[in-house]
Amino acid sequence: MDTLWVIREMKNRFFSDGVFDLSAQLAYYFLLSVFPFLLVAITLIGYLPLSADNVLEFIRPYAPAHTHQLIENTLKSILGVQRGNLLSFSILATLWLTYMGIQSMVRILNYTFQVEEGRPFLRGVAESLLLVAGLLTAVVISLLFPIFGSLISGSILPQLGLTAWSESLWSLMRWLFSSLVLFLAFFCLYYFAPNLRMETEEAAPGAFFATLGWQLISLGFSYYVSLGNYSLIYGNLGGLIVLIIWFYLSAMILIMGGQLNAILYEYRIRSVPWRQGDPDPS
Repeated sequence: MDTLWVIREMKNRFFSDGVFDLSAQLAYYFLLSVFPFLLVAITLIGYLPLSADNVLEFIRPYAPAHTHQLIENTLKSILGVQRGNLLSFSILATLWLTYMGIQSMVRILNYTFQVEEGRPFLRGVAESLLLVAGLLTAVVISLLFPIFGSLISGSILPQLGLTAWSESLWSLMRWLFSSLVLFLAFFCLYYFAPNLRMETEEAAPGAFFATLGWQLISLGFSYYVSLGNYSLIYGNLGGLIVLIIWFYLSAMILIMGGQLNAILYEYRIRSVPWRQGDPDPS
């Protein structure tokens, strides 16, 4: 397969599918669900040897400074109000808004693969809720990793004579682990969301592309934002605008990963005999 052909096909589909508009739609759901999701995560880690600062520290490497400050201030403001029904409301809001966001991604991927959504309603709801539960689990595991990482870098590595390299090795391990968690989350989305029978190797390319692309675009955007002061243009809304743009770019990478899978999938079914369950290649 010609790599240049794949790149040209992705460029053509980027404009023909209206990825700019689809990214804005998906970013809207991200914005609505992020704070209820974080509230649920913070509440759940109350049963673990973690604190709200661990959640904020987990977000810090990826979120631009303005965005991280906005999230921190908002969470502290909400958590400062003691309400008995905060957890139940947050869980319901998180499940509903994240479900709507996943359903939006399902529609986008079905459109990308040119298939209709024919799954029973209850099955679609169950799969979406499983993806939500998987996402929560991935976040909790990612938050627990620094605890074990500190043990590794502070106790195990020095015993192996790697004290001088412990900081660098810990940073590398943390990046690799976060990348693995992202890859698994994206892989599950690309594997289960489209209404067609996917093989394991058919969902992996898009997941790898989305993982690498999201890491790079988050770091690059953080650096770009640090060069300017958005409050001069948007005032107190500067942090919110940066957050929306970050979600917008993240949604764009997520959609492009799905498009890459669709291109490779269509190329494969044109190259091998048609199998039952696949769209008709003609």
